[in-house]
Amino acid sequence: MKVLNDIIRRLKPDAQRQRSSVMSDFKAFLTQSNCKWRELKQPEEKSTRFYFDYQGGHFVADIKDSDRGVDITFPGIADMPVDELPLVRTLCNHYNASNTLIKFTYTTSDDDNSAHVHMSFFVNAIWPDELAEALTACFYYQRQFCDEYRGLKQTATNNGTDDVERDHQQLTREQFMLAQQEMRHQPGPAAQWDFTVDKPTIAQLLERMLGLKSVKCDEVVLDNLTTVAGDDPTALDIVASRLADGQPLTALIKLTLGDILATRHATMLFAPVQQTNHTAQYWRVTATLVPPSPSRTASISSEPQQPLANTVLIAWSGTDTAKMRAEFDYMWQDALLKRRDGEPLNELQQLIIDVTDANIGYNMYWGRKLMLDKCYYQALQHLENAFNAMRTVYLDLGKELRNAFVEICYYIGFCYTELHLYRDAFYYLDYVRAGGNVRHTTELINCLANGKDFRLFSVTDDIAQAIRQQYEHEEDIPESLQSFINFMRRRRAYALIDHHQLDEAEKAFTAMLDDPENSDYALSELAYIKRLRHSENQESGSENQSTSAENH
Repeated sequence: MKVLNDIIRRLKPDAQRQRSSVMSDFKAFLTQSNCKWRELKQPEEKSTRFYFDYQGGHFVADIKDSDRGVDITFPGIADMPVDELPLVRTLCNHYNASNTLIKFTYTTSDDDNSAHVHMSFFVNAIWPDELAEALTACFYYQRQFCDEYRGLKQTATNNGTDDVERDHQQLTREQFMLAQQEMRHQPGPAAQWDFTVDKPTIAQLLERMLGLKSVKCDEVVLDNLTTVAGDDPTALDIVASRLADGQPLTALIKLTLGDILATRHATMLFAPVQQTNHTAQYWRVTATLVPPSPSRTASISSEPQQPLANTVLIAWSGTDTAKMRAEFDYMWQDALLKRRDGEPLNELQQLIIDVTDANIGYNMYWGRKLMLDKCYYQALQHLENAFNAMRTVYLDLGKELRNAFVEICYYIGFCYTELHLYRDAFYYLDYVRAGGNVRHTTELINCLANGKDFRLFSVTDDIAQAIRQQYEHEEDIPESLQSFINFMRRRRAYALIDHHQLDEAEKAFTAMLDDPENSDYALSELAYIKRLRHSENQESGSENQSTSAENH
């Protein structure tokens, strides 16, 4: 598009070039280019219209009687079924928003039930060489538009929507959340994002934060003053009232895991955080599971002997369950009425429209909504309820509900990745890995990369090979898919650093420096590699000095 914009800018008159009548100059151009044309006066419009052929393409030009310029249209550059009109509108709006000189419009025809796309531009003067370039460039952008449309249509099919713009706001928010998970290596720990929970028990908090199963809290002592039951949700109400005074609170916990009778110990530190709204209290929660005493059969360096710890930000909300149920009921009924009347549904209504079980629909609706609000603990409670209910009847589900089930698996995997519980995340993301959905695959790659899982290399290599088999030349790859390829390159090189393959990682990031989309990220990672090597050299030098001193 930039090339055509530059050509059209050169067609604007300037002080160095003399301009005569636009009408006479345009006719001279048509004659010089051996174009066949038909001229039609339009008194009502006070203009003259030219229908002309240029290199096999049919064009239309309008020149006002004021003779101030010519409006050239390349009509019918693409034809689509009218039921794909939302996608046509989306792509036209995208092109129109990205430039100011070229406009894409569409019309519909009742005769053949089709939508027809047109491209047009306006110039003030006729310079034969530049105008010839502009008309020739139109054929290139016709092919580009059609290629991008096919990619957009595939994306819409994968995402289960016929209207990309309608869901733009929520999808953009989700894409931003996906981008947040693409971490850069930093000298300190990776940044945490907002996590939230909706009044779980202390046992449930430990399960979510540390990836534990079947936690039973035998005793919880708050600040060595108050003993509460670990399976009582009101225990966290006591924590909330204490934190309202602005002071941190420590919980000492005795617990058992599953069927293991041995007592384990954990600590939880609750620290208040400045509130950002009036609907919730925000806490920083740090949980640590103390390892058991080492035995003769267990090495002190084995995984069970290592302390488990995690820290998250939670929002303690007082949302009324009855109000949540009422909101779902309203949205569900509204979705049914909209479908009956042929009105568009929002993204959440699309998710629940085919559900016949109200409890499943309720959990799907609130799970998705809370996930988009970064309420990951709260979202997991609802999403896993829906997952467990649908998994047992999966073979009896219709196509729409099977697609909804796959989306739920993706949502759960996303939430667990945000909580840094990558093993749990992979379990759910494995359900969606074969679907070919870019969002799902992006999340799977984030999970593997951030979890330092070596399977990332085989997954990204397989995807890259599949893309190469589908597109013979790199320039044929749609822009949206090329962005995904760049994302895979960055994540793969990031993982090479985590697996101590610094030379390979340096080569990979150096190759990205000339790519505008990758260069900033690559510079950051190359600087990190340099710091790692400097640190290793210093450690190596210290060891050599110590060895030398011992020898003397």
